[in-house]
Amino acid sequence: VGLPVLYVAGELDAKYAAVAARAAEAGCATRVVSGAGHSVHLERPVAFADAVAALAWTKNRDLAGF
Repeated sequence: VGLPVLYVAGELDAKYAAVAARAAEAGCATRVVSGAGHSVHLERPVAFADAVAALAWTKNRDLAGF
């Protein structure tokens, strides 16, 4: 499909933080948010929004011709 993917995990959620590490090794954009568990978007909403905005800002230039 060619769309950007961002994998966000909380550092306190060991299972998904480990998945994020594997996703990063595979080339996926990832962000592990400190002080958050499973529900990053609820526990650390500003950090979650910053991660999404950073990806959108970076990828927007790549998708400009879309």
